Amino acid sequence: MSELGHGFTRKFPSSKQFCCWCNIAPNTKISGGKRISSHVPHHQNNVGLIFRSITSSLANAKNQLGNFYRRIRSRAGGKAEVIATTHKVPEIFFAMVASQTPYNPEKVGIDEKVLLEKRITRYKRELERITGTHIEIGNTCVP
Repeated sequence: MSELGHGFTRKFPSSKQFCCWCNIAPNTKISGGKRISSHVPHHQNNVGLIFRSITSSLANAKNQLGNFYRRIRSRAGGKAEVIATTHKVPEIFFAMVASQTPYNPEKVGIDEKVLLEKRITRYKRELERITGTHIEIGNTCVP
């Protein structure tokens, strides 16, 4: 808060503009409808550095932001997990400060248990499609 100053939410109409100011949002250059390049700007902002350091601690966190980080890392890898999660953290921070509400982890993302259940049903459907028979695991039966 000392880096941002008092009433910083009045300076930024949306969380997207706040993330852009923090140098967290990718600078996507589009010409003729095609993406030429996309990278995070090189000039540093102290607030952006603080959010990046917060994000690096989420790699082993057992919460929903940690789950989001690991899910993006498994899907995209490399810098994408850091950028995606670093972009999500200031959006949450901006929303909390602007609306003056406490942190609510249920609004952050999907719970790991729900993700696992979705994955199981997707694999059941795929297995059914391949074998052509109904699969019954536990008390549930996928039609």
